[in-house]
Amino acid sequence: MNFSRRFDFRIPQLNGRIHEFLRTKHLTGLVEHEFQNVDEPTGWATLTIDTVDPQLQHELEGYISTLERIAVRESELVSQL
Repeated sequence: MNFSRRFDFRIPQLNGRIHEFLRTKHLTGLVEHEFQNVDEPTGWATLTIDTVDPQLQHELEGYISTLERIAVRESELVSQL
């Protein structure tokens, strides 16, 4: 069973931290970027990891969701300044 999760690749810290998480857990994954046209990225990517461990899948889902929420809060704070 594969774990698959779409995320916003335009969040710089998100990409790095996802890769750090995978290294920490000794996992490998595939990141596929989405494109509207051949040379026009959408800013979204899908991470796919081959793992059958539901606890690990839940942990990774929570980790990515938390990082996305932090990025949203940070962007809201910056826009208020």
